[in-house]
Amino acid sequence: MLTQSVQRPLTKQEVKEVVKFVSYHLNYVPLTEFNVEFVKSAKEYADWYEGYKVRTPEHIDEINKDIPCFFDQTTNTAVMQAFNYIDGIVVPVFVYPMATIVHECIHFFQYATSTSVGTWKVMYEGTNEVLSCFLMNDDVFDYEKEAQYAFNLIMELCAHDFMDAIIWMKRYTVHSNKNGFVERSIKQCPTFSKFRPRNLLRWLDNNQLGRIKNDAARAIFTKYGMYQIKQMIHANHELIMRV
Repeated sequence: MLTQSVQRPLTKQEVKEVVKFVSYHLNYVPLTEFNVEFVKSAKEYADWYEGYKVRTPEHIDEINKDIPCFFDQTTNTAVMQAFNYIDGIVVPVFVYPMATIVHECIHFFQYATSTSVGTWKVMYEGTNEVLSCFLMNDDVFDYEKEAQYAFNLIMELCAHDFMDAIIWMKRYTVHSNKNGFVERSIKQCPTFSKFRPRNLLRWLDNNQLGRIKNDAARAIFTKYGMYQIKQMIHANHELIMRV
């Protein structure tokens, strides 16, 4: 069982346990290795993020302030700050929710199963956020809008069956053609039969619900608010762990 949070860099064995945990729930064994790099300085962290040496203090500050962790698909590495960054000062103490590490591990699986995570941010970030928080029984969402839109869309695709929606997200995560999978699912759903899937997904990506002229269809994406979604996390966690 994974701990709810970490306060020190993970060992290689602990990283393997995270991968094993996610692999079990996604029913997929990756062929490549997932790594986690805890970076100890703001300069080194900015270099990791940009892929080259960052020279300006302003750029270093911007990256460290706004992006505490990310997944580098070129090296299959979750890169994380091994410090707190407060008002431009590095404090060598940190606490990471395990859900955040699981989130980056799911990105690894998204890339490991295809050449990209798919075009639509609302899907690859939204489903990831929902799955990682559900698996770890966490209710802190970094991508709330993407999670809400993705969750409401998938619940509609799955006739509002919660467990079917979770299974759909897992299938999406390891699908070799993620765009094709979600676009076909939308086409096959009677509710969205008059929509072009790519238009609908683009409007969601750009937070343009107003472009959906049908009132009933537009209301679908706000049917379940974040409070309700978080309640479902806690209420169904034991069931989620079995599927």
